[in-house]
Amino acid sequence: MSPKHKVLGVDDNPTNIAILEEILGDEFQFESAPDGPSALERVQSMRPDLVLLDIMMPGMSGLEVCEEIRKNAELQHTKIIMVSAKAQVEERLEGFEAGADDYVVKPFDEEELRFKVDVFLQLKSVQEIDQLKTDILSILSNETCTPLNSLLVPANMLRSADSMEDGTRKRLAELLYHNAMRLHAFFERLLDLSTLRSRHWKPNFEVVSLGELARSCVEAAAAASQEAGVQLEISTDDSAAVAVDSERFSQVVASVLDNAIRFCSSGGQVAVLVSRDGDKAALTVSDDGCGIAEGLVPQIFEEFSDFEDFSDNVVDLERQSEGSTDRYGLSLAIAKHIIRALGGEISAESQVGEGTVITIRLPLAGEGTVS
Repeated sequence: MSPKHKVLGVDDNPTNIAILEEILGDEFQFESAPDGPSALERVQSMRPDLVLLDIMMPGMSGLEVCEEIRKNAELQHTKIIMVSAKAQVEERLEGFEAGADDYVVKPFDEEELRFKVDVFLQLKSVQEIDQLKTDILSILSNETCTPLNSLLVPANMLRSADSMEDGTRKRLAELLYHNAMRLHAFFERLLDLSTLRSRHWKPNFEVVSLGELARSCVEAAAAASQEAGVQLEISTDDSAAVAVDSERFSQVVASVLDNAIRFCSSGGQVAVLVSRDGDKAALTVSDDGCGIAEGLVPQIFEEFSDFEDFSDNVVDLERQSEGSTDRYGLSLAIAKHIIRALGGEISAESQVGEGTVITIRLPLAGEGTVS
């Protein structure tokens, strides 16, 4: 069963929110906000598929909220339906200019509201799929050329040579294998991203110690850190219990550690810290690597961000790029989708020349602890 679509209702009148929840609550994951600032906070954490937004609110109007949402590129496909007790053409035009997709009038006509919500959610899905297809085709045309050429050249040499030294034959075979695995990993990430974005994945939640789970991830990354000459340390609070899909969460931590190690110079350090942060558990991965320019930090979690854009900030670009199967940052985009599906948040801070800190926050699993 696919996860429910997320709908956010924004209205300063509790009665209107109650009506919306009664109409939509069974079919959708419905949440509410009483004013503009609260709505913007909920939008950031909830990432709704559709927002039902009252125009007339004290302080910050629905039109202002709509404009702020439209400034966020990650929410470009989020549908916004403005809600008002008026039906004036001028007000509707103002809503469309602010970025709204449609308009409904209070009191709600239940059939009309359900129809519009269904139509715009379907439209959102179609637009996201079309965008994903466009992105994938664009990346495929660029990303597959180099490894394909690296497959064809040694394959042709093996095919055409009448005789060849064993050492040369072995090096060509290793080159073929390396580039075949690079393509294989790239396509696996594309398929994984497609699955997550199409809502075909449902987490298998279990309560675990975040510290113990993080420790196992660090142990798995130890060989890579040693090979890169990077010191890997961990400090944990094993009492921090969280409800996660352990396999998927481990995938996220592995991706974060891989990037931290790759962007550190030999002799650098990566530190993992698990702690409690209010009603949340936090896992922080810090490195003392090259860092990323402030304006580029938000891009590291975006699908198909070209990591070569960060090359001016990389101390050892040759080493971090060598053998990389993730030039386009798919692993961190996948991590973002997984963490949000688990009810958590992932964020990054970085400063050129000082390093990068990536933090994952998840709700604590009740008041108990994991022994």
